[in-house]
Amino acid sequence: MTRGRKITKKCKQCNNTFEALMIKVKQNKGLFCSQACYHEHRKQNAKDSKHLNRMHQKKHKYGLTESEYLGMFDAQNNLCAICETSFDDVRACVDHSHETGDVRGLLCDRCNKGLGMFKDNPELLTKAISYLKFPDVPSQAYILDIRSGC
Repeated sequence: MTRGRKITKKCKQCNNTFEALMIKVKQNKGLFCSQACYHEHRKQNAKDSKHLNRMHQKKHKYGLTESEYLGMFDAQNNLCAICETSFDDVRACVDHSHETGDVRGLLCDRCNKGLGMFKDNPELLTKAISYLKFPDVPSQAYILDIRSGC
């Protein structure tokens, strides 16, 4: 024998009517006609915890709302701002100034780490570009001399 007053409710999942104890309804628990409906509702309305954690991190660390963060992908055509690799293939990183905290854009993991290795310093990056184009350094001449037998 069930104790307590009953009330007729509509199941939140299947819309069937059922009787629920008034005390459960007041506790916001009498929402489903069965455990099967409850579990089905939870499955259909589950939020991806990884996505929620990622969005919380973007908000806390960079001050970006979910719509701002997702809008950055559209603004950059889903491509890294430097190498133009698609974010379908690689992880996206929020690039920001370590001095001001201002968000600059989205970079792939490699480009983001590359900038970090150069301490976000344009002068170092310019020297690196020059070195890649014209690697005329004393150690290169030394190796060439040894290999040629001089």
